[in-house]
Amino acid sequence: MKLTERELDVLACVLVGEKSYQLVAEILDINKSTVNTYMRRVLNKAKCTDVADLKEHIWIDDDLEYRYKELIEGSSSYSYRKILTIGIIIALNIFTIILALKAFC
Repeated sequence: MKLTERELDVLACVLVGEKSYQLVAEILDINKSTVNTYMRRVLNKAKCTDVADLKEHIWIDDDLEYRYKELIEGSSSYSYRKILTIGIIIALNIFTIILALKAFC
């Protein structure tokens, strides 16, 4: 099965990381409808009916995982930055709680 570079990008995001086509669209800086179009092409080429069927027929190898990580790291996606910011805030809150508990003990 021969896929274009962009089809591989979408496939990597869907199979390795993101379950939401909206998040895939934000990572790749394309429209959600474009993600749908690419996934429809991939499914047609793979002769699969849906993503679950595709997962049964495609081996998720290190190349797909690496491609997904590269896309995430290179993404200027608002959602990715928002998730990262929330993670930092949670970590700081946990750190503050730990310091407060140490002060009382």
